[in-house]
Formats: sequence, C-alpha cells, structure tokens
Amino acid sequence: MYKKILLIGISICTLGLIGCKNDDVSSFGTGENSQVVEGEGYATLEETPEVKEEKFDKELVLIDDDFMKLSVLGRRDNDYNGAAYIIYVENKSEKDITIQERTVSVGDTMEDTMMNIELTSKKKATDYLYFSDKNYATDLKDVSGTFHVFDSNSHDSLKDYKFHID
Repeated sequence: MYKKILLIGISICTLGLIGCKNDDVSSFGTGENSQVVEGEGYATLEETPEVKEEKFDKELVLIDDDFMKLSVLGRRDNDYNGAAYIIYVENKSEKDITIQERTVSVGDTMEDTMMNIELTSKKKATDYLYFSDKNYATDLKDVSGTFHVFDSNSHDSLKDYKFHID
C-alpha cells in the first residue's frame, strides 16, 4: 500500500512538472516582474555597437631590446572590453614569456586595464591592451604604466618596462 501511494505521488509530481513546461520563449521576460535594463553601457543584440579600429601610419615602438619588442599598431573602440591599443609583440628570448600590464594611468587617474599575452620562445603575437569604459578618441591620451614580463613556466619575474604614450 505504501509503495502504491508513493508511486501515485511521484506520478502526480512528474505530471505537474511536465504541465509547467513552456517551449514558447517569445513571452520570456514579459511578465509583471520583468525588468527592462536601459541606459548607458547596456546594449541589446539589435543595438550592439560597431567596433572601430584605427591603424597608425607608423608603429609606435615602446620596447625594442635583445629580449623583446613591443609596439602599438593602433587603437580600437566599442569593443565589449572597452577601448584598446592594438599591441604587437616579438619574443626574442629563449624563454616562454607572459606579458601583463601593471599600474596603468590615463593622465593622473589610475585605470582598470586588461592585457595578458603569452608567447613561446622566438614567436610573435598581436593582442590588445584594454581600457574599461574609455573612448579612444577623447580619453586615451597621456597613458603611462608598466609592462611586467615573467617566465610562463616558472612564473619568475624577468623584466619590468615602464612606458608612456602621449
């Protein structure tokens, strides 16, 4: 008897769950508790901004020694990660290296930035130095900071390069 009651209870719960299934997602988010997020910094799929990329006439070489070469090739705007410098790097060393940005400022304000470039020995790469919520046309001027280079395998610090971009 106990097993029959348990089986009937499980059946009712299962039917209840199946009855709640809704494959129509067109009404998703239209109930009275739904919220529409609007305003600066938010975009729907229809409003995704066009990514703008501007290559410089001449590369801006920031580092060029026996260990590595790092230069800025241009700027990028409206990316999901913010505005960015297009970075070109050559690893001239025999080590696998990782390059990250540290203590970056725009003018006299410290900025939230992101860059992580991994290069095996004697290889080249193009990547980005991202600035969260910055418009390159007006805000990416007087940029200073440090590029920190470390061994990708041992994580030992190898070099720090200070840089400045007018």
